[in-house]
Amino acid sequence: ATLTGARLTGVRFTDGSFAGMNLQGIDLHGAKLDGANFAGAALDQCDLSKTSLVGCDFTGASLGEANFDDSDLSGAVLRDADLRTAHLTGCSLDQTDLRGAKLHRARLFKADLRTTQLRGASLVKCMLHDAQAAGIDLSECVLDDANFTGADLTGAVLSGAKASQVNLSQAKLAGANLSEINAPAANFEGSDLSKANLSRAQLDSANFHQASIEEADASEANIERGRFTEALATGMTFRGAILKYADFSHAMLRDVDLRDANLSQANMHRAQSEGAQFDGSNQSGLRHTDEQRAHAEDFQADA
Repeated sequence: ATLTGARLTGVRFTDGSFAGMNLQGIDLHGAKLDGANFAGAALDQCDLSKTSLVGCDFTGASLGEANFDDSDLSGAVLRDADLRTAHLTGCSLDQTDLRGAKLHRARLFKADLRTTQLRGASLVKCMLHDAQAAGIDLSECVLDDANFTGADLTGAVLSGAKASQVNLSQAKLAGANLSEINAPAANFEGSDLSKANLSRAQLDSANFHQASIEEADASEANIERGRFTEALATGMTFRGAILKYADFSHAMLRDVDLRDANLSQANMHRAQSEGAQFDGSNQSGLRHTDEQRAHAEDFQADA
């Protein structure tokens, strides 16, 4: 059956069945469709803004470019649904099941995801600025090029996620689990990673400029060419980590554990490393404070 392009704004049709139907381009703005079954339906470019969709079933539905702005998807099931470039700004996602969903380029600005299920979802280039996602499980998700700028991911689980070039700048990641994450060139600039678990993570060329990573655990992580300039890393563990060519200029490294780490060609210009442990580390080519550079920095500061 097909209702392609139909205009049904404001309709009331709870617990209805639209499973497998072609509803592409349909206008359901402001409708009340709680408990409806849209499993396997085609709803691409559909207008579902300000619509009540509480408890609806969208399992396997095609929802590319659909507009869910300001709608209520509380308790809805969207497992394995295709939501590429969908609009979900202001959408209620309380207890919503998005496991395995495709959310490429979807817009979730300031979304509250604290009770949303997203494990195994694909969020490639998804826009999640300022999202509230404390404690969320993003393990096994694909987060390549996703933007979490300013998001609250306190205590979140991102272990095993694929997150190449993910933007987590200014994000709250205190106590988060990022163990074994594969996130080359990730951006953590200005973020809070205190007591986070980064063990065995793949973070080559990651940016930790001015990040707070106190007491975080990056043991056996690969952070070759990582940028830790002006980072606050007191008490952090880098034991056995690969830190070749990493830049620790002006970083706070007091009481840091760098035992057995590979610091070949790393730069510790003006880093504060009192109490740091270097036993068994590879320090070949390790650069310490460059006096000429320091003099130039001090001259600029005085000017």
